[in-house]
Amino acid sequence: MRKALLVLSLTALLAACQTMSYQGNERSPYFVVPNDSRVVLTQQLTIAAEEVAVYTQDGRVLPFAEVNKYHPHCKFELYTRRNAARTVAPDEFVVTRALQEETASAAAGALRYARLRLAVIGDEPGGAPLRSFTTRMYLHSDKQPDVYRLSCAQWGYPPFDRHVTIEEIRRALGGVITLQVATR
Repeated sequence: MRKALLVLSLTALLAACQTMSYQGNERSPYFVVPNDSRVVLTQQLTIAAEEVAVYTQDGRVLPFAEVNKYHPHCKFELYTRRNAARTVAPDEFVVTRALQEETASAAAGALRYARLRLAVIGDEPGGAPLRSFTTRMYLHSDKQPDVYRLSCAQWGYPPFDRHVTIEEIRRALGGVITLQVATR
């Protein structure tokens, strides 16, 4: 009886901690952006020819080669690639769906392959498990239907790293894009 009471108490404690971490706590790396949140592009962005995205980090628009992948960064994406540069005008986009993903890679000095995480940590042959901790927000605007999503991430090594928080996403976006989290 005593053992059952202890197990029940621990289960209740863990459930309470989990609730505090996931629901309504924007400082948690496990907080997922709710549907109907708003992503507001505050300035015009130019998407280069043959590209579908621009990257932001520390409030600056950067080419992918200059992004420090081990620090929070975001990727603002379009659906289609074109052979000419184009612009995305300032607009407000509705988050229609958001999720968090972990993408695994084997790191032995260089990135050798990437795949969705389907197995347990430590399954990567040839090196330490390197992961991309990504929050994806799928976007919609009637005025600019080619805008696809905003993905914010950082690379790291589990169990030491984690998904980016809302505060870290906002810092990566700076004044270029703002994130207005919907209340549940």
